[in-house]
Amino acid sequence: MIKKISLLLFFSLVLLLTPLFCYAENCIAKKDLLNKAVLIQKQGHGKGSGILYSPSIVLTNKHVINDIDKVWVYIPHLQKSISATVLYSSVPPDIAVLKLSDPVFKVKTLDIEEHLNKGQKITFVGMPFGKPHLLNAISGIYNYPVKLKNAPAGKAENMNINLDDWAYSGDSGGGYFTCDGKLAGIHFGNQAHKNKPSNAFAVNGLGIVNALKSSKIIK
Repeated sequence: MIKKISLLLFFSLVLLLTPLFCYAENCIAKKDLLNKAVLIQKQGHGKGSGILYSPSIVLTNKHVINDIDKVWVYIPHLQKSISATVLYSSVPPDIAVLKLSDPVFKVKTLDIEEHLNKGQKITFVGMPFGKPHLLNAISGIYNYPVKLKNAPAGKAENMNINLDDWAYSGDSGGGYFTCDGKLAGIHFGNQAHKNKPSNAFAVNGLGIVNALKSSKIIK
């Protein structure tokens, strides 16, 4: 009887953990996420981060490009800068859609995740201090949607995340990704709590989709 109970508990544990192992194995590689990150430049210097949504479209924050007359986008894995035009920008949510003058080939268009679950793990990629060599990935957990003051009517287009490490100046415009590589958010700021990283804020999937629709990238 004891052996039967032990076997039953063992197989129950296996069934419980199997999805977790499968989930981990199916996660997109860190290097592939890092290859989605770009650097927004002002006069040759890093101003903030951005994300390659497709071969010719980059997502970032409006506040990153606000004071740039001529926007250039540095592609780290190609080690080259490409000029870009602004198709759309808004605040709130703090987002901008850029079009590269020269597309980056072999880049797949990202899927957008609009429905995160509380406690879901996500990964942030950005370039602290606007330095390409500091390109990094940080683990985080989704908390809840955020409705900012003066936001347009409708559902919340921002979200709150707990990060395992600091997000610094220059990380604005970086992206949050789900395990399977879907873009879930565009980072625009964070607050520290008792000198520990905490409470990052991002434009969520809905805000990204609305910006892409407004710029006529998607219908």
